[in-house]
Amino acid sequence: MSETIFCCCGVSCWARFIGWFQIVSSIISVVVLTIALTLVPWDITVEFSKVNMAAILGFSLDFEKIDAETQDNFLLTYLVILCVSNLIAILTAFALLKGTYQKKPKYIIPWIVVKIADTILTIGMEVATCVVFIIERDMAVCAMKILCCFFINGFLICFVATHKAELENSNRKVRPTMGNVYKI
Repeated sequence: MSETIFCCCGVSCWARFIGWFQIVSSIISVVVLTIALTLVPWDITVEFSKVNMAAILGFSLDFEKIDAETQDNFLLTYLVILCVSNLIAILTAFALLKGTYQKKPKYIIPWIVVKIADTILTIGMEVATCVVFIIERDMAVCAMKILCCFFINGFLICFVATHKAELENSNRKVRPTMGNVYKI
């Protein structure tokens, strides 16, 4: 059975690229988030760093509408969730690569499950950002982030699931049926 080709490469090449890209980007994210969690002063008097951190994360804080403790708690929770999800992404990307290189589809399943959960979590966090920080001009930005997350992760999951299905089909041993046994 031939491999499904998308653009210039087969889905196994895309699965490897997805795995390696996820490992590199997640390691960079964990380093940046760890630095942010340890170096950002979390006292209420330093609002400049919170505004900059929120801008880096892609949402704006309206300090007139929300008290400082809620801002700190939300931002800290947001950073911790991102850090933990990136650590899990590193582990599952290694499983994806192991399954791809060793042609074992059972190692690919955790990546698919975690990517679906990550997509749901990311969309939930964006909805929470829009609800907690009700700012009219940011609703379109939140909607675009949600749509991009859904479609990009959907394509990634489809590529990897297609690769998993191809591995399962290639590993399947075909036993001859009663009428197809060759007589010598």
